[in-house]
Formats: sequence, C-alpha cells, structure tokens
Amino acid sequence: MKKIAQTLLILTLILSIQSCSKTVGCQDPNAENFNADAKEDCNCCEYEGNLVFWQGKTSADDFADLGVKTLFYYVDEQLVGSSSATFYWSGKPNCGQNGTVTVTKDLKGSKSRAYTYKVIDEDGFAWYEGILNFDANTCLSFELK
Repeated sequence: MKKIAQTLLILTLILSIQSCSKTVGCQDPNAENFNADAKEDCNCCEYEGNLVFWQGKTSADDFADLGVKTLFYYVDEQLVGSSSATFYWSGKPNCGQNGTVTVTKDLKGSKSRAYTYKVIDEDGFAWYEGILNFDANTCLSFELK
C-alpha cells in the first residue's frame, strides 16, 4: 500500500509540474506575435494593418490641369509619404509595391482600428481627409478620386 501511495504522489507531482510549465503566448495565427508553442493564451496578441494610397488617370489629369505638382499623405497627423500629383496607376497596386505610398499601422491589440488621414498639396490645400479603418493582416487600398 505504501508503494502505491508513493507512486501516486510522484505521478501527481510530475503532472502538476508539467501543468505549471505551460507556454503562455498569443494563440491567434493572424497576429504578428503568434506563438505556435503556446498552450495558454496570454491576451497579448499584436496586429498590424496596411493601406496603400493611389489614384487613376482621371485624378492625375485633374491635378495636372490645376497645376498641382506634389501630394503629401498624413495618417494620424504624421507624414507617411509623398508622390507626384500626376503619377497614376491603371489599377489598384499592392501594398509595398515600388512607387506606392503604403502605410503600416500598429492596431494596438485590436483586429481593426480607425485612423485619421489627410492628403494635401505643396501649398497646404487639403484635397482629401477623413477616417480610414485598418484591418489586421490586410492590404486595404484608398483611391484618390
């Protein structure tokens, strides 16, 4: 009987030590800090969202007719890039594509987050402004038109 009690005690200790050593981490595979080894979720997942600004030929021609040369892009009042006002795309570009103004934002633990934006010209005139929603692991596009 004593041997059975000792064996049960040893098994209980082994199991309790194993359960205490569970890896805690982000279990969402869509998060930037996903941990495939995590056995317990930490509620600490981090997400990023991307957005690309672009315009078609009609908008570029309109800017050329108005004498606008450069556009400056702001997200949450931070300058994120600039482009020639007469440069255009024949279709939606990919985030990060050469020649694009692409913005990556930390979504602060959320899968979606709203940010303000503004597009101004070289004279400081605001052509576009408002709110854009960034979504986790997504390349959103915003066409200037």
